[in-house]
Amino acid sequence: MNTMDMLNLAEVEREYGLKRSTIYNYIKKGMITPYKKAGDRRSYFKRRELKKLTEFHPKKYQDINFYKQFP
Repeated sequence: MNTMDMLNLAEVEREYGLKRSTIYNYIKKGMITPYKKAGDRRSYFKRRELKKLTEFHPKKYQDINFYKQFP
């Protein structure tokens, strides 16, 4: 898988406006799967799975993206 298709935890928090606890809750519920890269302790997430979450909760993420455009 191309590294452009993966985000680490901090990137998911920043790009999707999710709290770390929310991401861990999604993992626990099986909504997203964390992946590991050889020699790296961080967890990575597929953009495709994250996109499915945004489609599942479009209103929530629509508001986040709206506010991201303002510094």
